[in-house]
Amino acid sequence: KIPLLGRHSVHTALCAAAAGLAEGLGWEEIVPGLQAQAGQLRLVAVRGINGSTIIDDTYNASPVSTIAALNLLADIEPKARGRRVAVLGDMRELGSYEDEAHKIVGRRAADVVELLITVGRLGSAIADEARGAG
Repeated sequence: KIPLLGRHSVHTALCAAAAGLAEGLGWEEIVPGLQAQAGQLRLVAVRGINGSTIIDDTYNASPVSTIAALNLLADIEPKARGRRVAVLGDMRELGSYEDEAHKIVGRRAADVVELLITVGRLGSAIADEARGAG
């Protein structure tokens, strides 16, 4: 078991294993190294109140990392009477891609969450797109 969240982390672990094999390490060295992984710097699962789980991807989130977090949220089955909630805000430093990136995230959020809360000017673009997507 590797302590990383999300489907996208499988690719990271496979790349690390391939690099280890290329450098002459054996599986007996690679597997413990992957299992000892301290976790990700960005995407962290935290226990919330009433049995909830909070997926925190707040450090300068990008469209790719936000979609990955939404995909992870989609993979988690809510407990009885539970629901998927996302709190999303502005993604910065995207240049001319800024508007389209927020729309893409809004469309994915519409597919995943039952409740979407957005913050900021660009966050409202996420909400508008999600609302339009259903």
